Amino acid sequence: MALLHPRIVEKHAQHINEVPENHAEILKAWATNLSLGRYDSEIQNDDVFIQRILVEVLGYTRSSDTHSWTVAKNQPVGRGNVDVALGEFSETETKIQVPFELKGAKTKDLDSIMPGRYKTPVQ
Repeated sequence: MALLHPRIVEKHAQHINEVPENHAEILKAWATNLSLGRYDSEIQNDDVFIQRILVEVLGYTRSSDTHSWTVAKNQPVGRGNVDVALGEFSETETKIQVPFELKGAKTKDLDSIMPGRYKTPVQ
C-alpha cells in the first residue's frame, strides 16, 4: 500500500520544475550511502537524516538555528518518545504535528513486532 496515492503525486509532481542542485547532491549521496549499507542503524544516522534531509533539503529548522524551531529529536509522546517530531517548538511551547519513528535501512517489515517492545514500529 502506497503512503501517498499515485494520482495525487503525479498531479502535483507536474508542477515541480527541477530539484535544486544542492538538494540533488544531498539526495544522491543519501541514496548511495543506503545502497552501500551505511544507514543500517537508525541510532547511528538519525542526526545525519535530520540535518541533511529534514533541514537542508526540506527546510525545517533546528533549535540551534533560532528561538523557535520546527524539528526536534527524542520528543515525549504518550508513555514513550518519538525519534523525531515535526511541529512548532520554542522554549515555552511544544506542539508536535508529525511524529517520526526512524528505522534502519535494513528494516523490511514495519508491521512486525519489535523484540522487547511487543509492538510494531507503526503502532
